[in-house]
Amino acid sequence: MKKVLIIEDEKMVRNLMKKKLLERGYEVEIAENGKIGVEKIKEFGPDLILLDIIMPEMNGFEVLRAMEEEGLSEIPVIIISNSGQPVEIDKVKEFGVEDWIIKTDFDPKEVINKVISEIGEPKNNN
Repeated sequence: MKKVLIIEDEKMVRNLMKKKLLERGYEVEIAENGKIGVEKIKEFGPDLILLDIIMPEMNGFEVLRAMEEEGLSEIPVIIISNSGQPVEIDKVKEFGVEDWIIKTDFDPKEVINKVISEIGEPKNNN
């Protein structure tokens, strides 16, 4: 089964993404801040991470830095951000992140499509 970790502080966004991914058959874990997220990356071993940038405790850039330091930077990351500022996008590209979603344009179908394009459809265990 394909595993997705959602690191997002906005409960509504986090829960909506989780619901849609579970409906598609992915195994999903959530973390409400970056600090918890880094721990869950190690414990859960996700195939993909959906990562917010602006969060309490540890922001998305700090999570990407921690992943790099822990040797976890091969895990694909899709950024979910309130801002699509070029400086922010350039900064995440330095960590190898190639895809992002702007929350103001948030569409659950877009999230699913991006997840599928990164790691493929989940395998059915039934």
